Amino acid sequence: MTWIKICGITNIEDARWAVECGAEAIGFMFAESPRRTTPEAAGEIMAELGQSVTGVGVFVEAPIDEVKRALEVSGCSVAQLGGEEAEEYIDALAPKDVVKTIRVGASLDGRGLSRYKRARAIHLDTYVAGQMGGTGRRFDPAVAARLVQEGWRVIVAGGLTPENVGGVIVQVRPYGVDVSTGVEAAPGRKDRAKVAGFIAAVRAADGEGG
Repeated sequence: MTWIKICGITNIEDARWAVECGAEAIGFMFAESPRRTTPEAAGEIMAELGQSVTGVGVFVEAPIDEVKRALEVSGCSVAQLGGEEAEEYIDALAPKDVVKTIRVGASLDGRGLSRYKRARAIHLDTYVAGQMGGTGRRFDPAVAARLVQEGWRVIVAGGLTPENVGGVIVQVRPYGVDVSTGVEAAPGRKDRAKVAGFIAAVRAADGEGG
């Protein structure tokens, strides 16, 4: 069953709805973003949700001590790293799980990913110059499918919507999918119908439901 993360969460209403619809994880932007929130605000949300969902903190080349503090304060158990963090950086965050974001252009050579083998998964997002994610743009799913075939645990992001996520899952069969822009009413505010539709589309592609 495909792991689902709803990212860019800024309020308890959106977080609770994502969990009710069946998301396994919610993501909080601790890096620069229109959806940026604080570890303290994320901690209040996670405290209310309890153990019903995994919290993922998104960082871009933040000092390791800052990442550790944010994870502790927020209650997030996973750090998603969106910069050029080195292998040693991932090791320093143990025993927390790490997801490493890779930005995909026209192609991606899986051999260059070997330095991230200790990460829980690699998170593929679309490369857009000057932007670190949340662009709502897609990349060729065949790139992700090839990495899955090579044995990588892949989370697909970038331009996913309720309308296209099912096709991506059928083509790629990834470990997980991650969405933010594709289920928003506005930056930082989710559209309930889109969240529900996205998760339903994932489960349908998994062969469980409509």
